[in-house]
Amino acid sequence: VLWRRHTKTFRVVSNVFIAGGAILSSTTGLSRIGIAGGLYLGLFLGVILIFIGFLISIEVFEQFRVPFTNVVLRARQQGERAP
Repeated sequence: VLWRRHTKTFRVVSNVFIAGGAILSSTTGLSRIGIAGGLYLGLFLGVILIFIGFLISIEVFEQFRVPFTNVVLRARQQGERAP
């Protein structure tokens, strides 16, 4: 469906990160059946993945930077617009 609709690549990638974070955050369900090892690590990594997916999906940034540094990962080009 995404290929036929010519969906932007960053939207697909952001949805993959968000879905992966949601799946990884589901470790709370494992703790109910007695598998509690890695509960907090799973939750932490899941939230990080969801946050990364959110940052990728934002279309208003002119530059994508590493937080708290001056490192520019990618700058939006002049003709590039958000759909």
